[in-house]
Amino acid sequence: MSDEGTATRRSAEGPWVHLCEQPGCTKWGGWGFAIGKGSSNWFCYEHKPAVWPPAKTAYPMSDHKNLDQGIYIGLVTTREPIKRAFAGTGQSRRREKTSAAAIARSIVESILRNHRIERGGEPVDEAEIIDVLTEELWKVPEQTAKDLVGVDANKRDAAKAAITQALLAALLDRYDCTFFMPEYRSMGASTHKGR
Repeated sequence: MSDEGTATRRSAEGPWVHLCEQPGCTKWGGWGFAIGKGSSNWFCYEHKPAVWPPAKTAYPMSDHKNLDQGIYIGLVTTREPIKRAFAGTGQSRRREKTSAAAIARSIVESILRNHRIERGGEPVDEAEIIDVLTEELWKVPEQTAKDLVGVDANKRDAAKAAITQALLAALLDRYDCTFFMPEYRSMGASTHKGR
C-alpha cells in the first residue's frame, strides 16, 4: 500500500510521518485504517476509532441483485459430482434428492455471509432455508437440471439463470431478505520506513 500521497516526510532520508486526521490535532497518526482498497485514514491513539472495522450496515434491497448473485455463486461453486447427481447424469444415472440438499446447503452458506433472512422480524433457521431451497431445486425440470451440467455453454448458462431465478423467487415469496456490506479488516499501524 502506498501512502506517499497522504504522508509527509520530515527529511529527504527520514521516515514517512502520518499526522492525525482529527481537525486541530498535530500528533503522530500511528493507527491507519482503510475500508477495502481505499486510502488509509491515520489517527493518533487519542482519536483512533473505538470500533474497527465499522459495524455491518444494512441496506434495503429493492432489486435483490446481491441475493441473486449469492444464489448464483453458491450454485456454480457446488462440486460437479453433486450437480451431476442432481441432474441424473452421475454414477447412479437417476436424480438424487440428497444432491439437491447438498446444493441448497452450498447456496445457503453463500448467501448467509452477507444477508439476513427473516420472517416477521425474526431470523429464519438455516435448516428451514435449506429445506425450502431443496424443495425448489427438486421442482426444476429434468432437462434444465441436465443442461446445468451439459456441454453446451449456452444451455448451461440458461439453466443457471433459470434455477437462480426460481430460488430467488422462492426466498422472496417466503422471507424478508436484507443485504449487509461485507466486513473489512483494518490495515493496522504503519510499519513503512522511508529510505
